Amino acid sequence: MTAKTLIVGDMHCKQGTILPLVDEAVVAHSANRVVFLGDYTDEWDSTAADVVDALGLQASWAEVARENGVDATFLIGNHDFEYLLGEGCSGTHLEAMADIKEALGRIEMQAATCIDGYLITHAGLTQEWADEYLAGSDGVKDVAARINEMFFGGSYHDWRKLASCGSSRGGVEIASPLWADKRDLKTSAAHGLNQIAAHTPTKTCERLRHGKDEIWLCDTFSLTSNMAPIGDGSMLLVQDGIAKRIQADWNGFRG
Repeated sequence: MTAKTLIVGDMHCKQGTILPLVDEAVVAHSANRVVFLGDYTDEWDSTAADVVDALGLQASWAEVARENGVDATFLIGNHDFEYLLGEGCSGTHLEAMADIKEALGRIEMQAATCIDGYLITHAGLTQEWADEYLAGSDGVKDVAARINEMFFGGSYHDWRKLASCGSSRGGVEIASPLWADKRDLKTSAAHGLNQIAAHTPTKTCERLRHGKDEIWLCDTFSLTSNMAPIGDGSMLLVQDGIAKRIQADWNGFRG
């Protein structure tokens, strides 16, 4: 059977609303694999208890999905990574770092994956970051493997590489695969790689072009600070190296 992979953007504590939509899409499109693009924590009005509860729901969902034969992959987002680092960015619940880190530990996260020729990370890979830290990499599988080596190795030096934030998001470093913005990908995406990412809120799953390379952005569930939906809740379905947008019944955050 040909693998069908569903790609899901940032959830930010809305697991209770989004995961049922994922279940519906899995059935409707006969998907046997789901890749979540990170940022499971820190909605605008969330409490620390909201974050822990959402992560618990996510971990339980993953267990059931895998029992039902669905391969679930969870990439780490910049918001999630701050809890592992013990630091903080916008929205981090500093008062509950240990509890949220423990809840994240129930989810088997990684920093990158490769599906049907697409490099998949939370925010996307720029050429500058690749030149600095991935010299000599050959193809999307090798790139994904080396990014994961940095994450799973857990050294402070490697984690600082993954946490580097560029000027597009208010930092002074090189935009990393956890922090790159749409603007970075439009102007300096890594050459020769098809990519799927999230991180930058978008109205719908959006396909960018950088030279001959295809780049999709899928952060369609994010909200404004007034809790209004930015995107349409669309997701991406990947099969045989072809990605297409699929629509979900998303009307914003319903609790």
